[in-house]
Amino acid sequence: MGKSGKADWSRTLGSAAALFTSYFLLADWGLRWATVRGAGSPVFPAAGVALAGLLLGGRRLWPAVFAGRLVAFLVDGRALPFWAQATIAMGNALAAVGGAWILERVRIRLALTRLRDVLALIGAGLVSSAVGATIGSVALASVVAHAFAWAPVLWLNWWAGNVAGVLVVAPLVLSWTRSEPIGRSLRWWLQLLLSTVTAGSVAWLIFGPHVPRLPLAWAIFPALMWGALAGGVRGATTAMLPVAAAAVWGTTAGYGAFATLADHFQLVLLQQFVAVAAMTTLVLAAVVDEWRRGEVLRENEERLRLASRAGRTGVWTWNLTTRRTFWTTEACELYGHRGGCMVDYERWIESVHPDDRELARKTVNEAIEQARSGGSGPHSYKDEYRVIHADGTVVWLESSGAIEYKGDELVMLGVVRDITERKLAEAALHESEAHVRRVLDNLFAFVGVMALDGTLLQCNRAPLEAANISAADVLGKKFWDCYWWSGLPEAQARLHDAMARARRGEVVRFDVTARMAGDSLICVDFQLAPLRDDEGHVTHLIPSGMDITARKRAENERERLLKSERVARADAERASRLKDEFLSTVSHELRTPLTAILGWSQVLRRWANGKDQDLHRGLMAIDRNARALTQLIEDLLDMGRINSGKAHLDMRAVDLHDVVALVLSSVAPSAAAKQIQLESQSRPFSGRVRGDPNRLQQVVSNLVTNAVKFTPSGGKVQVTLDRVDGHAEITVTDTGQGIKPEFMPYVFERFRQADSSTTREHGGLGLGLAIVKNLVELHGGTVGVTSAGEGMGATFAVRLPISDARTSGAEEVCDVQDLGGIAVCPVDDSRRRTG
Repeated sequence: MGKSGKADWSRTLGSAAALFTSYFLLADWGLRWATVRGAGSPVFPAAGVALAGLLLGGRRLWPAVFAGRLVAFLVDGRALPFWAQATIAMGNALAAVGGAWILERVRIRLALTRLRDVLALIGAGLVSSAVGATIGSVALASVVAHAFAWAPVLWLNWWAGNVAGVLVVAPLVLSWTRSEPIGRSLRWWLQLLLSTVTAGSVAWLIFGPHVPRLPLAWAIFPALMWGALAGGVRGATTAMLPVAAAAVWGTTAGYGAFATLADHFQLVLLQQFVAVAAMTTLVLAAVVDEWRRGEVLRENEERLRLASRAGRTGVWTWNLTTRRTFWTTEACELYGHRGGCMVDYERWIESVHPDDRELARKTVNEAIEQARSGGSGPHSYKDEYRVIHADGTVVWLESSGAIEYKGDELVMLGVVRDITERKLAEAALHESEAHVRRVLDNLFAFVGVMALDGTLLQCNRAPLEAANISAADVLGKKFWDCYWWSGLPEAQARLHDAMARARRGEVVRFDVTARMAGDSLICVDFQLAPLRDDEGHVTHLIPSGMDITARKRAENERERLLKSERVARADAERASRLKDEFLSTVSHELRTPLTAILGWSQVLRRWANGKDQDLHRGLMAIDRNARALTQLIEDLLDMGRINSGKAHLDMRAVDLHDVVALVLSSVAPSAAAKQIQLESQSRPFSGRVRGDPNRLQQVVSNLVTNAVKFTPSGGKVQVTLDRVDGHAEITVTDTGQGIKPEFMPYVFERFRQADSSTTREHGGLGLGLAIVKNLVELHGGTVGVTSAGEGMGATFAVRLPISDARTSGAEEVCDVQDLGGIAVCPVDDSRRRTG
C-alpha cells in the first residue's frame, strides 16, 4: 500500500474514532433521559451526530455508529438480551445510513445554505428516524412482556425523539463545519452571543424550577428568531441548543409549561415543541440566508455587469451534455449580436474569422476530449481568435474558462474579453522591435545584451558575419568565451574586469583586440554599459563595439608622419640657423675688406681729383659699388641679429618729424636723379614715440628708398605723417609698378621678391621690407601694405604707439619749398582724424 493509501486509512480511522466517541457520549446521555419504560428518549442527540458524521465522513463510517450505540447499552446496564441490543444498534446505524443516502441523492449542500437543503434535511430526518424507531420498537417489544400493547406509543416516542435529535444536532454540526470560514465581524459574534444567551435565559424561565407553570412556551420564539435573523443557520442552531437542553431537563425534572400534564402528554408536547421550534428556526434562518445571498449575488452581478461592460468582458456557459448555452449581454455584444442572443456551437463558430476558425475548433475539441478522458477535476481552456461583426469590424477576443463535470453533465464555463487594443499594441511593439532589430542588424558596429553573469543573450548580425559564425555559436555562452576573444588571454582578462565594474554601475570603455574570420585580428573600440530598471538597479549589461583597425592604422601613420615632420622641421630649423650663422659670418668677413676698399678709394679719389678723368670715374664706381655691397652686408647682419634675438634698441623719446625729415633729405638726391617728385605731408602734432632713432630712421629709409627704387622716372613718392587712433602713422605712397595680388601675402617675407629671376631689373636681397616689419614689431607697432594691382603703385603704412598724447589745438599750413628736389606743399588737414 502506498503512502496515499495509508494516509486515507489513517484519516478514516480518525473520523471513525471521533464519530464513535461523540455518538457514545450523546447516546449514553440520551438513555439517561429515557421514558416509556426506559426505552424512549424525548430528544436523542446521538441520531443527529450519526447523520452528520456519515454526511461528513462518508457512509462507510456506519460501524462507528453501531459500535457506539452497542457500547452505550452495555455501559447503561439495561436488562436486555444482547441480540436485542445489537438489533437496536443496527437499526440506529441503518437510520443514519438511510438519511445520508437520501441527502446525497438530492445533492444537499452540507452547509445548509439553501432552503431546499434545510427541507431535505428535515425530510430525511423524518424518514430515517422512522426506520430506526421501527426496528428498535419491534426488537424491544419482542423481549418485554405485553410490550406489543404499547408498541405504537413506543414507536411514536422513539421516532419523535430521533427526529428532534436530528433537527437539533445535525444542523449545528453541519453548519459549523461546512459553511464559509468562521472568521466574521465582531458585530456578528456579539449578536450570536447575545441571541444565544437570551434564548437560553428565556428557556430557563419557561422550563426552570422557580417559575409558575404557565403555558409560556411560545415566548421562546422571539429569541430564536433573533438568532436566525442575526446569525443565519449557524445562529439558529446555536440558539436552539440551550433551548432544547433546558426544555428536556426541565420537563423530565417536573418543571416548566408541560409539567402539569400527564407523563405521555408531557413527552409528546416536549418533542413537538423541540421539533417545531427547530424546524421553524431552521426554515427562517435558511430563508434569511438565501435572501442575504440573493442580495449579495445581485450586488455582485451588478458589479460584474458594470465591470464586464467597462472591461469589455462577457461570461458564457456551455452544457456539452444538454447542448444548452448561455451568453451574457456583454458576451453577445462582443460577438456582434446586439440586444442579447441565443448562440449555439454552430453560430459561435460562424462568428469566428475564417482564418482562425479551424484552429479555434481544434482548440475547443482538444479541451473537451482532455476533460472527458482526464477525470472529474476541472480542465482549463484558453484561446485567442478574431471575430467579424455584421458591419465588417474585426475584433480580437480572448476566451478562457474551465471544463468539468457537474454530476453526469459536462459543462464549460468561461469568460470572453476584447483584446483588440492589446493585439494592436503587440503588433505595434512587434513592428517596433522588428524595426529596431533591422536597424541593429544593419549597423556595422557590434551591439548585444548580456546577463549580469556575463551570458550573452542577444547579438546583432554584423559581428557574426564578420567572424563567419552563427548566433547559436555565441548565444547562451559567457561573453569572454565567445569566438571573438578565444585564444586572447589579455582581452578575456580585460573583459572580466570590465564586467565586474559594469555590474557596479560604471560605464567602461577601452580598445581591445578581437578575432575575426580566418583568425585575423582587429582593434575594437569596446564599451560596456549597465542597463537599469525603474528603481535604478542594474539588470543587464549592454556591450557595444566598433572596428577601428583602419583608424588605428591611420593614427599610427599620422603619428609616424608627424614624427618625420618634426624631424624634418628640426633639420630645417637647424639648417636655417646654420644659414643665418653662415650669412652673419660671411657678412662680418666681407665687411672688413670692404671697409678697406672704401677707405682707400676715398684716399685715391682725393689724390686723383682733377688729374685723370678716367681714374676719377673708376674710383667713383668702386666707391659706389662698395657702398652698395656694404648696405647688403648690413642688411644681412641686421636680419641675422633680429632672427637670433640679438638686435639692440637704444630706446628713447623720438620725434618722428625729425626722422622723416632726415630720411627725405638723404633720399632726395637719388629721387632727383630719377626725376621723381618727393612729397611730404604732415600735420604738426606731438609725434614723439619711444624707440631707437637709428632703427626708426632705418625703417622709414627702407620704405622710401624702396618706393623710389620701384617708381619710374616722372613718378611721385608721397610721405605722410599723421596721428590716427592714438598712434603715429607714417604712410609711404608711390606711383610705381605696384604689387601683384598673389604676391601680397609674401611682401614682408625675407628673401622674397616679386621678380626673382636672374634677369630682374632691380637688384637686392629682398630683406628691406622684412627688416622693416621686424623692427616695427620690436617697437610695438604694425606695418601693412595695399596695392590696386600691378602698375597701380603701392602704399605702406607704419603705425607706432605715441608716448606723449598731447595734441596741437590748431591746424598749421607749411610753405612750399624746394629742398634739393623735395617739393613741400601745404595740406588741408580738415578731413583727417585728430586722434
